Amino acid sequence: MRPSAALIATRDQRTNAAKELKYLLSICDGVRVLTQQ
Repeated sequence: MRPSAALIATRDQRTNAAKELKYLLSICDGVRVLTQQ
């Protein structure tokens, strides 16, 4: 695999990881709001 292809793949993985992290954080925020009521 060419280095450029590897860089593109890792960049896609990082963006996917960031999306998952934001999703998990939003769930945690929702749970915290519900438990505070």
